[in-house]
Amino acid sequence: MSYAKYKTLAQAFIVQLDKSRVTTDPALCFTLGTDASLYRLMPQLIVVKLMVLPLSCLMVEH
Repeated sequence: MSYAKYKTLAQAFIVQLDKSRVTTDPALCFTLGTDASLYRLMPQLIVVKLMVLPLSCLMVEH
């Protein structure tokens, strides 16, 4: 997925959810994407969810 698509998806999440629950900060994404395994996935977008329903509705739209 291109950076523009992540940006569009982030904006859609911000409209639906609180802006403080959506981040695209590279340092925070790197930190949260790191664990004790040998594999590392670098997330481009992090959404802190409180309920599943609003997030699932957005995922169906995009």
